[in-house]
Amino acid sequence: MTKYTIYKAFEKKFPFQIWKIVADTSTQLLGVELRGDGAQHAILYVLDFQGNLLLENLQLPEKEWTLEALQHQTIVLKRVGDSHPVKEGIHLLDIQGQTRYLSHEYTWVDTYLHYLKVRHRSLQSGFEEYIDIRDAKKVRQTSP
Repeated sequence: MTKYTIYKAFEKKFPFQIWKIVADTSTQLLGVELRGDGAQHAILYVLDFQGNLLLENLQLPEKEWTLEALQHQTIVLKRVGDSHPVKEGIHLLDIQGQTRYLSHEYTWVDTYLHYLKVRHRSLQSGFEEYIDIRDAKKVRQTSP
């Protein structure tokens, strides 16, 4: 029965352990986050579905950043805390690793459709805002 069969499309070796993989099926890209021993800074790779590297060995500046999503050829990073699962920090990078958007004022809430749902760091709940991933801009305060 082929319903549960996984076909190998390509094989790729990485210098450290794979921490997280995200996929953008619309652009056929995979984002891979690697972490070495001792929870070092994350290292990012972006590959297409054929295994060709588009971004290789991009080391993030701080160890708290982690890969959240890959949409519209934009790498979405969120910041994680030591004692909380999410800390203030949203960072959008283009596929070459250049910053498109960076904020330390918002915490990540959710990623869906073409938007990031974020909340100001001083609020515990409610009052969510949205960042359009395509434009890398805050768009509106109501649900898209």
